[in-house]
Amino acid sequence: MNKTSNRFFKMLSYVVNSLIFIWFLRILISALFILSAFAKMYPSPEIGVIKFFENKQIIDGLGFNEIFSQYLSRSIIAFEIFIAISILQSNYLKRIILPISILLLLIFSSHLTYSIFLGDDGNCGCFGELLPMTPIQALIKNIITIAILGFLYKATDKNLNSSFKNVIIILLSSMLFMFIYVPLKSRTSDSEQVIYEQKVSAYSKYVEGIDEGEKLLCFFVPGCEHCQIAAKQITDLSKEVQNFPDVVIVFMDEERDKIPDFFETAGSDYNYQIMDIYTFMEAFWYDDNDTPGVVYLNNGNVLQFYQGSKESGSEIIFKPEELKKILENR
Repeated sequence: MNKTSNRFFKMLSYVVNSLIFIWFLRILISALFILSAFAKMYPSPEIGVIKFFENKQIIDGLGFNEIFSQYLSRSIIAFEIFIAISILQSNYLKRIILPISILLLLIFSSHLTYSIFLGDDGNCGCFGELLPMTPIQALIKNIITIAILGFLYKATDKNLNSSFKNVIIILLSSMLFMFIYVPLKSRTSDSEQVIYEQKVSAYSKYVEGIDEGEKLLCFFVPGCEHCQIAAKQITDLSKEVQNFPDVVIVFMDEERDKIPDFFETAGSDYNYQIMDIYTFMEAFWYDDNDTPGVVYLNNGNVLQFYQGSKESGSEIIFKPEELKKILENR
């Protein structure tokens, strides 16, 4: 009797420990996909989804057109949210969720392998700008994830009482969330200019009227050589692009006697205000940003964000040709 009891409790302990381990892996995979989804929306949907993921990864990286890229970027993120939720429930887990998760990672891995073959060592965009990863690092992460998913597939039994309706509800809810949270850019039939819903940006409490219409908000230091070059490039751009946004400059309260020379170098005078260093840091120097800072806003929506210089190690330095292309395609 004692031997039978001991054997029973050992088997029970083994089963419980196995279930705990499997659930640990499922939660881990769910967390990985949810992190991947929301990292692509960092530091804001406009910057993360539209600039980094949609424009940089899908349009520039894969060559898709702008209209298709809007749908693809939001659908990919929504699908990652769908997998993150679905892997924690039992409906069609073995028959649909796990296989489709592996397939998605295999597609991503194929693209990463191609990028590695081309010698690309920049940020692959898997975790957006929140956790920059090279294609090699991302590929290793995908291989480990596929191995875990394969193990879960073998360890999971088919649920004969699965409800396909529940799977569809999770998928449609994820899609609906993304297309509401990050609306598609609409265009007018006459001017083909993008119209954005009015929003309140984080800069509105520092700069009056910055959320009204199109604005180019610049964070400069008067004596900063890189800031002077950026201002001159903005002046040159304003002569090449029609309906150029209003330029508003925020100067740090440092070397204010150099402001006249700054505008002489820039080749134009702009509306400006001077902020004390603490307010300037609060408004712009969050997350270790560095000058020059250039922010393109449309009705309070942050559409482009540049900061720093090559010397500071920034990967999003001001690129006038990139901004020109964006403004010309409004």
